[in-house]
Amino acid sequence: MYHLDVAGVAVCAVLAVLGYIVGISPLVQKRESLAAQEARLNIQRNDAVKLAGSTGSLERRLADLKRALGKSPVQLQAAGSVNRRIAQLASIAVECGMKIDEIQPGKWTSSLQYKSVPIRLVAAGRFPNCVALLHRLRVDLPDTAVTSFELTGEPSKPHAPAKFEINLVWYATARHQTTRTYERSPAEFAHAGRKSYN
Repeated sequence: MYHLDVAGVAVCAVLAVLGYIVGISPLVQKRESLAAQEARLNIQRNDAVKLAGSTGSLERRLADLKRALGKSPVQLQAAGSVNRRIAQLASIAVECGMKIDEIQPGKWTSSLQYKSVPIRLVAAGRFPNCVALLHRLRVDLPDTAVTSFELTGEPSKPHAPAKFEINLVWYATARHQTTRTYERSPAEFAHAGRKSYN
């Protein structure tokens, strides 16, 4: 009888171990796996909430910046309208009493927000005329910056007009991809009126 009880206990123990291995252990592992997945899902959900908040904040900031840019007095033009910009520069130079020798745009460079179009202006005139030209550029064309200014004169001829070379950068909008080159001789500007700043 003692042998039967021991054998019964052994059989029960083996059945319990088999039951655990076959039935309970996979359930425990599945539960642990589900708990780990739930923890990862909670982390991802929290990250998504944070990102949504950041995205909303960035979108509001971008909308504010666009509104501010829309109200700005300086509105960038398309780089494709370089002909119009050259004509404006020529007109201002002639109005300031300068004799134009050359106006030549260079190859523009592009960034995310704007395009930079280099423009070389070579003209002759008296120094007060050039000062008037620089003033008009700042007032009339605020999207154009002077990058360099070179003055050449002849000391032996103090009354002769000096030669000015002004390198400019025109900032244009990055929205359009077209650009044109423009060349014009000084004779084409001869019809414009001249205003002296003596």
